[in-house]
Amino acid sequence: MTDIGSGAFSGSSNLKYLNLGKSLSTIQSFAFGSCDSLESIIFPSSIQDIQSSAFAGCTNLQEIYFYGTPPSHIFSFYGGAFGNTNSLTVYHKVDPIDWGSNTDGITFKQWDPIDNYLTWISNYPEVGNQDGFNDDPDGDGKPNGLENVLGTDPSIPSDGLKFVSIDRDSFTFTHPAQNAFNLDYLRSKYLWSTDLETFHEEGTSDESGTTLYFSITPNMPTTGVTSITATVYGPEIPKKLYVRIAVDEAL
Repeated sequence: MTDIGSGAFSGSSNLKYLNLGKSLSTIQSFAFGSCDSLESIIFPSSIQDIQSSAFAGCTNLQEIYFYGTPPSHIFSFYGGAFGNTNSLTVYHKVDPIDWGSNTDGITFKQWDPIDNYLTWISNYPEVGNQDGFNDDPDGDGKPNGLENVLGTDPSIPSDGLKFVSIDRDSFTFTHPAQNAFNLDYLRSKYLWSTDLETFHEEGTSDESGTTLYFSITPNMPTTGVTSITATVYGPEIPKKLYVRIAVDEAL
């Protein structure tokens, strides 16, 4: 997906975190307007245009992250695209940035996702030379990058996703999330499949017209655990559905 159309998700109340896809270049006006539960957004390095009022009225939006160079038209970015937000922290890799003049109330922080990952893995000397992002020193099927997201020890085997319940068109699962998905330096997302071969991103349809959306509730049912409800849309409910978490290094 390279473009999110005008009003595509406007008024969606179940969006709390957005981790936008690598190929996305344009977010049109009011695409996420008045999503009043939205708290955090990750923009990929491919983003080129965030149009006027794209996120207007997202009153609980607290932080946004840019993996690449943010769009240069910052007046539209804050004065228009992010209008009516109460407070905002912008994390950026590139400095200096010409943010323009309308930046009152914004906190800017420079960050480096690679340095932060290396700091985390250095706390587990037991992994030895298997300290790479995609290494799996404890052999539990979860690479270090995913262990970082889940907040689990990469040197000791641990659980991953746990099925909780199923309804007619939705199902719920949980997983550890001690690090609240580390939105400041990792790109994490849920992927789904009907055959364990082809995996799709949230909101992307397969050949049958089926798609999934994920609603995320941190610290549920207990602190340090995240509950996720996947809702299925399409002409019919598939007999089998699979979900996994994908984690990317900095772009």
